[in-house]
Amino acid sequence: ILVKGDMKEIKKLMDKITAIKGVANVKLITALRD
Repeated sequence: ILVKGDMKEIKKLMDKITAIKGVANVKLITALRD
């Protein structure tokens, strides 16, 4: 059973994953451009 606190933690984790993916995409685009 999920508690509101758990949802907050999950959202934080999702935000982190999204941020990491964004950074990875930028690095990939930069690498391809060279």
